[in-house]
Amino acid sequence: MDKKLNNKDLDEKKKNKIGKNIFSIIAISIFILCVIYIFKSIRANKNNTLPYVFGISYSVVPTPSMEDTIKVNDIVIIKNVNFSEIKEQDIIVYFSKKENIFIVHRVVGVYEDGSLITQGDNKETNPIVDNDPDSSDGVRGVTSALYVGKVVKSGRFLGLGWVVLHGRVFIFVAVVGVFAYLLVSEFINISRTLREKDKENEEKVNNEIDIEKERAKLRAEVLKELEKEQEEKDNK
Repeated sequence: MDKKLNNKDLDEKKKNKIGKNIFSIIAISIFILCVIYIFKSIRANKNNTLPYVFGISYSVVPTPSMEDTIKVNDIVIIKNVNFSEIKEQDIIVYFSKKENIFIVHRVVGVYEDGSLITQGDNKETNPIVDNDPDSSDGVRGVTSALYVGKVVKSGRFLGLGWVVLHGRVFIFVAVVGVFAYLLVSEFINISRTLREKDKENEEKVNNEIDIEKERAKLRAEVLKELEKEQEEKDNK
């Protein structure tokens, strides 16, 4: 019965250990991805673009310029499509040097020089096409230098847009907190494992001492019996 209980406890410990290891791997992977994404974001911001991972990026829309197609706090998924492949009615992301921000607008035409004419779908906030996003002389539309990517999907995504837009710091702090918890937890587990090994070694040594004592006792008893038998023979 005790053996069955011990096996059951060992199985439970193994399951818990596997679960903790899986959780640790996932959390550490998320942390590493966050760090990589932060470095990519810093590098991308210097080049007036967005960070891409496997040709895909994302952004959150903070203004109503594209309503009702894309609403405020919606997340837009952006694909790294070549500038030459962009056509009229595509929704794109570009960097406006004039306003120093990223803009999500629809392509409504093309100028003679090949630059794109863009405008927000919300005609109340954007009654005219975007004016001089490059702010350079003779350039009126979005050039390849300003173009960032094509919007392939947009939506609420369970309200994550608002969280990303207003709580990036909290998200990163939460991820760092989880990672710190894992480090502390792993340190505690390692300490506990070392203590258990020390205890096992101590028990092993004690068991060996007990066995040796039993052997010595048996030897003494055997010698005593032999001496007794010898005395009996001598008396005869």
